[in-house]
Amino acid sequence: MHVQKQGSYSLSSDSGAGLSASNVGMIQAVASAGPLLVLFAFTVPLTTLTSTAEALSAGSGAQAWILSAMSVGAAAGLLSSGAVGDDYGRRRTFVIGCLLLAFTSLLAAISPNGPLLIVARVLQGIGGAAIISCSLGIIGSVFSVGRARSNATGVWAAALGTGVAIGPLLSAELDRLAGWQMPYLVSAVGAFLLALAGHLIFPEVRAVRPRRVDLFGALFLSGGWCLYYQHLWKVAPVGTTRWFLV
Repeated sequence: MHVQKQGSYSLSSDSGAGLSASNVGMIQAVASAGPLLVLFAFTVPLTTLTSTAEALSAGSGAQAWILSAMSVGAAAGLLSSGAVGDDYGRRRTFVIGCLLLAFTSLLAAISPNGPLLIVARVLQGIGGAAIISCSLGIIGSVFSVGRARSNATGVWAAALGTGVAIGPLLSAELDRLAGWQMPYLVSAVGAFLLALAGHLIFPEVRAVRPRRVDLFGALFLSGGWCLYYQHLWKVAPVGTTRWFLV
């Protein structure tokens, strides 16, 4: 195993030599696929909510949570997953995040009711946060400071935007062809393949000096988001949904 230090981080690869140009290209591709997949999963309900609500008999309140639940998980996960990756390895945390996204996407696809789908969406957000934070962290560790890192970060950001752009369109088409569950199944398969690719291709990166994970802060932030969303949507007595920002 080859180990080298870059600033306050240690980077190790399973090969005896350093990273080759082809390896760096594959790292770039896998790292950029991460945010694309996460944003695809994030945008699924934007165009499948009507069919999902009809299938699960979800009311307006449940529909609001289906749309927003992944944001709650992501808000909590982004605060802590970066620190976890620094302490225990960004590759390991990335792979765990992918597996969590795969499992929870499958759970969302087989959910028989709205509450279980909402729980699955929250957990999707936690897995997605680990993927986003650790994929960008790996890019920052593998690519040297300067133009190489700027270009790699630009590709990563473009993939993020691509996920936002194609997610609703692809989800709508999959919903039309095979039902509202299909986008979640596609997310599950994609996340599992991404976990495998990350395990095989990424070097392990961790901080030389570990830092404490602020679990209390993550829980506090997620609780604040829950209270925010709870008051963001209020249901009128006649059954129509009104939007209030408080």
